Amino acid sequence: MEYNEITQLVNRKSFDSKMNRAFLESFEYLYSFESIKRKEINRYLPWPVETFTILSIMSDDLKDDSLTGKEMKEILDCIFQESQMVEDNVVELLNGVAYQQLEAQRHIDIEIYRAKYLYNFVSDEIDMRKVFTNKMGFDFTELFSYFNELLMYYHLMKEVRVDTEKQINELLMIEKRYITDKFCITREEYKKYINAFCNGDESKYHYCIRPSFTYPFISHEEITYLPLPHLILRAMTSSILYRLTFGDDKLNRLIGKNLLERYVYSLFCETEIYERVLDEQKFNYYKEKNQKSSDCLVFFDKNILFCEVKFLRPSNEVRLLNKKEKENMVQIIADGLNQLYKQMTKKYEHYSFLDENHKNISKDDRYGVLILYEDFYINREAIYSKLFEAIDVKEDQDWIKRNIRIVDLYYVECMCINKNNIISHLKSLKEDAGHIEHIQSEGPSGKGTIDSYNKVINERKKDIDRIAKKF
Repeated sequence: MEYNEITQLVNRKSFDSKMNRAFLESFEYLYSFESIKRKEINRYLPWPVETFTILSIMSDDLKDDSLTGKEMKEILDCIFQESQMVEDNVVELLNGVAYQQLEAQRHIDIEIYRAKYLYNFVSDEIDMRKVFTNKMGFDFTELFSYFNELLMYYHLMKEVRVDTEKQINELLMIEKRYITDKFCITREEYKKYINAFCNGDESKYHYCIRPSFTYPFISHEEITYLPLPHLILRAMTSSILYRLTFGDDKLNRLIGKNLLERYVYSLFCETEIYERVLDEQKFNYYKEKNQKSSDCLVFFDKNILFCEVKFLRPSNEVRLLNKKEKENMVQIIADGLNQLYKQMTKKYEHYSFLDENHKNISKDDRYGVLILYEDFYINREAIYSKLFEAIDVKEDQDWIKRNIRIVDLYYVECMCINKNNIISHLKSLKEDAGHIEHIQSEGPSGKGTIDSYNKVINERKKDIDRIAKKF
């Protein structure tokens, strides 16, 4: 089968059978963090079934035939093979696909832990509980219970082979219909999203915006479908933040400056393995009064870690491989690295708030991380090259590659939740100064995790027990 033949085939199949086939395939990835270790790469990366879902929704349903399992396998294999035939564009394809697919491999409990912190955060500057309730019409605690109940029914269906279809329908369409509706999109609305970004070019379906990341449920002719259940977690955790902040620049700034910085600071503090952790401090830099330090400073064994937190997410244009927008993002991240570099060199010497034990740390023992809310998976060499155009001391280039890294928030979460020492990890990476690409993250190790994480997991277990008794 050729890629351009897929549309002809799906046009001859009923919408109902296409959505059901997508559901069965996506169902295998519902607990993807555990399953990826057992599957071959063309089976555990879910972009083929996501691309198939887009093709199905955009199709015309000219006939009412059912899509068979054999035909589904041929389609998914064809989509996967098509994605491998872009060797001359492999870096750009990675930019588009990695953002979507690597997040699917994140540990479910860490995603929930982050969401519970973010959507229950209250300070003098921002009340996320109020922001969330005003936008969604219910609080995160209620959504959390809805999510647990839905996943438990699917787990019973998949692992125990219990028929829970009746319970699922009652939850989605009767008891909590008002929640389901917040995560549902009509087929026509879905088409508008895709047409706006792809303009009829089916080759862009591999890596274009996926409305299902935000709206996993799709309604068509008075029937509600869930074609991609593996996206429920994302839609009900990280994607909500985009909905809350869309078109609200003030809220975007507040979240970046208050919420995310405080979250990172609290993670480092809770590990209880560092000598000292400081949030943003003020100091005088020559005639410039009340300058601000890095967002978070971490000290361990005569080493210091400078952390800059950025509430940055890939734009739709970056996902569609728009060259101009990609260059713009490279510049923004390079500027963030330059800001970090200046704190670690020129400004550190003026950190008057430090005690004697933490002053005069040698340059080689200073480390920095630029923490992005979400990684862009843009080639790191391009970013560092742009940074090197701006710095004054060319001799610092090798030092920068060894001591300053770009990481995503999930990396910090995994390291801190597991009580692993980030400074020690960064020191171990110095041996390979040329390795500046994406740093992989691991989920909970089971060797001991921080108290606040344990509390969230225990709360989830209690909620699942309550739901089980109800069932």
